Amino acid sequence: MKRDVLITKEKDQQQLVKDYAEEFFKSGFNCAESVLAALIKAGAVNMPPEMVAAATGFGGGLGLTGNTCGALAMAILANSAQYGRPDPTQIPVASRHTEVSAKHYRRYNNIVNEFIRQNGCATCKELTAAYADNWGSPERRDHCLKIIGTTVQLAYKYLQLSREEGYQLPYGKNLKNLK
Repeated sequence: MKRDVLITKEKDQQQLVKDYAEEFFKSGFNCAESVLAALIKAGAVNMPPEMVAAATGFGGGLGLTGNTCGALAMAILANSAQYGRPDPTQIPVASRHTEVSAKHYRRYNNIVNEFIRQNGCATCKELTAAYADNWGSPERRDHCLKIIGTTVQLAYKYLQLSREEGYQLPYGKNLKNLK
């Protein structure tokens, strides 16, 4: 297949997951449920649809506390489900901590840092501060809808990287000195 055809197909898939996530959010799913359900429906992660129940408590910044954005949390969860350590006990105890830092955290560090570059922060409270007095407003929902759309595309983008490609990503802010 030609490269331009692959790029077009990739853009089509990114648009598809965005469309699914926005459709779910508009139909009453929360931010976290919308992202995970879209990735499952698009076949980007191998999870049964019932796993969306695991996302429910992450909405509104973890149980509507305003902490880490639920959409971001599901971008991490989906990538971790695909590329995380399936059995850490198979790694020698002495190297478990260094192995996860040297390999796995690179992908997740990049996802979070890219999300922050796109949105200015990673917490629901800060992302929705302009709507604090009117959480149920259509304006807040539209704002979150945009974040959900870009975040599900971010999750999808990193899901397309192989395990080995993820291991080669550079660390961003907070962990730049790790090799």
